[in-house]
Amino acid sequence: MPYVLIHILKIAAVFVGAMCALNLLVFFIPHFWWRRDQNGDPACGLVIWVEPLRFMGIRWGEKSAALGLRRAGYAGEFLFWPWHASWQGTLLLPALRNKPLIEERAKELALFLAYRRAERPDTPIYLMGYSAGGQVARRALELLDASVQVDAAALLSSSFCPWADLRPAAKRVKGPLLVSSSLLDCWIGGVGTTILGNADGWHGPAIGTLGYCGPKDAQIIQRRWWPGLLVLGLLGMHDWSLQPGFLQHFAARDLKITKD
Repeated sequence: MPYVLIHILKIAAVFVGAMCALNLLVFFIPHFWWRRDQNGDPACGLVIWVEPLRFMGIRWGEKSAALGLRRAGYAGEFLFWPWHASWQGTLLLPALRNKPLIEERAKELALFLAYRRAERPDTPIYLMGYSAGGQVARRALELLDASVQVDAAALLSSSFCPWADLRPAAKRVKGPLLVSSSLLDCWIGGVGTTILGNADGWHGPAIGTLGYCGPKDAQIIQRRWWPGLLVLGLLGMHDWSLQPGFLQHFAARDLKITKD
């Protein structure tokens, strides 16, 4: 039995290694030749992308998310929203476990959302937070005045407790609040968040791994990774929901960012 178990573990290790290598080819390498978005027409709406931890100094999602939305037909503005310094993101903990910083940046984002809504009351606003940026986006929604709403929001592969109550955030959203998750996000959103903690201080698998497990609400919709998405190059690891294929075929449709 131990001999068989050792072979099973070896096969599992090879499989995980192959998936990680394929993940590098599918996403990390293309990231360096995707062009920076040239931005769009403010009259067509505004997408705010709240960055994740800026590991290795890379602004993850700045190119890929915009590319996916453009392919879906989105013609409005795309605003990348930074909330920490590069060195904090590279060292992880100075940003990930910095609750005062997250709270301060969430308040700034909430103020910006209120300003933008007052400036362009008839223009759609879409808020999207990825990984640790999902906690910043969530708190920004919760801090909004009751008179201010965004048109739709997405918390993608987010780093906070799966049992957190998203209903207060959903109240500040006119349309759907999308939550994406994948059980294959077990290293960063599972082991990593259990050891280092999530952006809200919770030690355990993140909502981006287990999905939303809190009180249900009709506005809160979930997109879970499944093997059929491999045909789109979405491997289900931590970066699957910031890749162009997911933003183009799922997020843009779920949030009704485009007319299609």
